[in-house]
Amino acid sequence: MMCFRHRLAILSLALITPAALAATPPSNWWSQARAQLQQHPNWQATQARHSSTQASAEQAALPRFNPELEGEWQRSNGQRSYQVGLNQELDVWNSRQALQQQAQQQVTASHATNRWRQLQQWINALSSEVNWQAARQQQQLAEQQQQRLLQLQQLIQRRQQQGDVGQLDAELAFLSLSEQRLTLAQSQQQQLQAEQQRRWWLGQLDAAPEQAWQQLKQAQPEFEVDQHPLLQTAKAHWQAQQATALAAQRDRRSRPTLGLTVGKEDQQTVSGLNLSLPLNVRNDYAPEQRALQQQALALEADYRGQRRQLLQQWQQAQQNWRNFDQQWQQWRQHSQQRLSHTAELLRQRWQQGDLSSADYLRSLNQLAASQRAGIELQRQARLANLQRWLSAGQLPTFVLPAATVETHHAS
Repeated sequence: MMCFRHRLAILSLALITPAALAATPPSNWWSQARAQLQQHPNWQATQARHSSTQASAEQAALPRFNPELEGEWQRSNGQRSYQVGLNQELDVWNSRQALQQQAQQQVTASHATNRWRQLQQWINALSSEVNWQAARQQQQLAEQQQQRLLQLQQLIQRRQQQGDVGQLDAELAFLSLSEQRLTLAQSQQQQLQAEQQRRWWLGQLDAAPEQAWQQLKQAQPEFEVDQHPLLQTAKAHWQAQQATALAAQRDRRSRPTLGLTVGKEDQQTVSGLNLSLPLNVRNDYAPEQRALQQQALALEADYRGQRRQLLQQWQQAQQNWRNFDQQWQQWRQHSQQRLSHTAELLRQRWQQGDLSSADYLRSLNQLAASQRAGIELQRQARLANLQRWLSAGQLPTFVLPAATVETHHAS
């Protein structure tokens, strides 16, 4: 029976310090995870999209119209004539400036979107780490519960030979063990799925140490709704649409084209100056302008709605994290340390005959359910903390340094 009690002690300890969680210092783990994520295809795709938007902005800063060179050569009655001309469309309404403003706002939106996507990838990676560690603990618990029932079955068989218990007790132990085999197989399947998801984000990186989760919990987000990347993206899209409407308004006005020609005709040098101007008499593009202005108003409304939604999500995420963290801390304080004592007390009462085998097996299942609840509470508390950071639109600088993505961080 010493082996039985020893396994229960190991089980209680597993909820505090899972295997391999103290192998890497937290600062090293964060830097290794950051390096792993920066090599991820999703991260590189995000960076490439942002670089593409920056290149488009550089293009918008260049002059809109290039000069046009034209030439003409004729031969008639032995006489040769030629003409060379240079035409230039003039941006007299300065639509280039409006397009530059549009491109600058698109870069701002792309930068904020880049920050948000990188934040999401971090949260997804850390969530996969949380789920994987919890799945490992659930699998270890299922394995230990199965070993516990195997030892109980062997003990019941010995007591049955001595005449202390009957056949019913042996059958109950067999049924409980059969049910536990299914539970173990399911926990192994869930652990494999969680491990695959974790490898997708973090590869072969060592498990995050307990100190890393404590460090993340102790850091507090400094929520500023106007600095949230989603709100900055919405604002930039709104202002970019305003610039688009202004550029379209200027672009639809008549733009003159000025041309200069020189040549020779009938042995005479000729030169000329021409001017062409489109006449917007049949289509003044007013409906198109109204459509663009209405799109800008819609994006402004989206911006205001996004701001309100972010404030509500932050408050909800804060409260959700407090609830789970409070329940997890209470479970650690009041339940975790009593697991071994409760299991030993149940064993003694059963051996003394004060507890039937059916009640003993039922109590062992309740004990395992309490341990599973502790693992799940820890998982939910960590996920809620990650969601709190996501709702704040930031991560602490030891996770995502400002040199990687410019944003407001809590330290």
